[in-house]
Amino acid sequence: MKHPSPVPPHEILIPGDRLLVCKTDPNGRITYCNPAFLHFTGYRLKELLGRKHSALRHPDMPKGIFSHLWRHLEQGQEWFGFLKNLTARGDFFWSFAQLMPDRNGDELHGYHAIYRPSPRFALSEIETLYGEMRRIEHEAKHGAAAASSLAWLERRLGDLHRGYERWVFRLLDLQRPNTARAA
Repeated sequence: MKHPSPVPPHEILIPGDRLLVCKTDPNGRITYCNPAFLHFTGYRLKELLGRKHSALRHPDMPKGIFSHLWRHLEQGQEWFGFLKNLTARGDFFWSFAQLMPDRNGDELHGYHAIYRPSPRFALSEIETLYGEMRRIEHEAKHGAAAASSLAWLERRLGDLHRGYERWVFRLLDLQRPNTARAA
């Protein structure tokens, strides 16, 4: 999916009172988007239905993050993290994303994604971490990019005594007022 941009892309912010929702089939093809998702991204539903959700992925996103994401989803677990996606105009937005398998017993129907605003103060740390992952991917041997950057991420966050999700929730916790954290 092309993202035409007659002017340089710029960041747009998810409104704080909105949840953007998208659903896919087991192969990652879009089956549903809520009106807030469509309005915010500038797409019409007919443009997205049947397309791979990965078409919305911003090229700045490291492949290792998606390896981490899919490892969780394939194990039937929810995944929480920070994602940078594209709009129909070619602009971008950061989100705090929650992805989860949609199952009925053992049968996988697809995946749900809920996007919330990303904490503004955390973007510098997120972009630094993701930038290093992209650098590692660029230097990796063909086919090893995602595995190399994911291994680096796990070592880096392990050095900080936290995994990716603990790091994500620490960033979110820092956003809350001190009174809310103490509760």
